[in-house]
Amino acid sequence: MNKIILISLVILFAICSRSWAEDKLIANCEGVYGHAYYHYHGIVLKDKSGWVKEAISEGKFSLKKFETDKLDLLFIDASQSIKSTIQSGASIFPVIRTDTSMTVLVIYPSVVETYSFWQNKDGEYKFAVSQSKTGDNIIARKNSLMVGSCSYINFNF
Repeated sequence: MNKIILISLVILFAICSRSWAEDKLIANCEGVYGHAYYHYHGIVLKDKSGWVKEAISEGKFSLKKFETDKLDLLFIDASQSIKSTIQSGASIFPVIRTDTSMTVLVIYPSVVETYSFWQNKDGEYKFAVSQSKTGDNIIARKNSLMVGSCSYINFNF
């Protein structure tokens, strides 16, 4: 019996240690607000195309780096479920990195997103999400830009 408990504890410790060592938080952000331009295409009627205000007010975004140097962006959207860009079929690439800013490019089959993170002159952390949904299988094509706040950004990852 003690041997089973010991083996279970060793396995649990190995799993926990592995998950703690595997990822490093780079940025933690939330609540984006901005505008989107909906194309007159697919299900979008002509009088509904054009500029609209958009927000993911309850959205949460975390950029993480794994031991393999692979990045992933985890987010909680309006459905309140956690999603991973990698598990959703995207590729993610760092494209700009300075002492006070960085941008990553996220590429899905029919969507391209950029996530820019920066520190303002007053020390406040911010981020922007730009999105282009224009693929053939997109029924409501749009281009958007939204900006939110971050509680943490590590530019030296």
